[in-house]
Amino acid sequence: MWTSGTDSLPVTAALPLAAAAGLLMDAATPDLGWWPLAFVSVTILLAALLGRGTLASFVVGCVFGAVFNLAHLVWVAQFLGPVPWLALSALQTVLIGVSSITITLTYRWVKVRRLGGALDLLGIPALVAALWAAREVLVGMWPYSGFPWARVGMTQVSGPFPEVASWVGTTGVTFLVVGVCAALVQALRPGRRTLRAGVPALVGVLLMAVTPQYATRSIGTFTVGWVQG
Repeated sequence: MWTSGTDSLPVTAALPLAAAAGLLMDAATPDLGWWPLAFVSVTILLAALLGRGTLASFVVGCVFGAVFNLAHLVWVAQFLGPVPWLALSALQTVLIGVSSITITLTYRWVKVRRLGGALDLLGIPALVAALWAAREVLVGMWPYSGFPWARVGMTQVSGPFPEVASWVGTTGVTFLVVGVCAALVQALRPGRRTLRAGVPALVGVLLMAVTPQYATRSIGTFTVGWVQG
C-alpha cells in the first residue's frame, strides 16, 4: 500500500483514492445502502491522509468531501436548485478538509513522539475516531441549526449493526466504524504488520457484532409531528 520506508502514499495515488472513497461512502448510504463500503471508504481515506502535509491533507479531504457530497446531496438540487446544492456541498467539503488536517496532524504527532504499544494501537485509532465523530457533531449544530446528514453511523442502518445505535447513538456508531478502520490502518503501517497489531480492529468488529445480541427493550411508542418549510 505504502512506498517503502514511508507511511505516505504518492499524491498521484492519494487524490484518486480519496475520490474513490467519496463514491464508496455515497454507495454505503441509503438509497443503495451497501453498508460494508463505509468501512472500505474510511480505511482508504485514512490511508490517503497518512504522511501528508497540512495543505495536502486539506486537499485530499476536500477531494473526498466534494465527490461524496456532490453525489449524496444531489436531491438538494432537485428540490431547491443548483445554487443551494453547490453551496451546501462546498461548505460540507471545506469542513471535511479541515477535519482531515486534524487527523493528519494526529498521525504526525504520533510519529514525532514515537509512541508504541497499546497507546499506538488503541489510543491513536480512538483519537482519530473521536476527531471524525466531533466533526459530525459540529456539522449537526452549525451553521444555523446544523445539517446532521450523511453521517458514517447512518450507513449501518442496512447492516447487522443498527442495534448498536440504541446503546451509543449515531455518533457512537460513527466512532466505532471509524475506530475499526483506523485500527486496521494502524496495523498495516510499515513496521507494525504483526498479528498483535490487528487485534484492536478485530475487537472493534466483535464488539459491534455482539452488541445486537443484547438489544434494548421497547417500552412504548409516541407520535412525532414534522413540518419542513
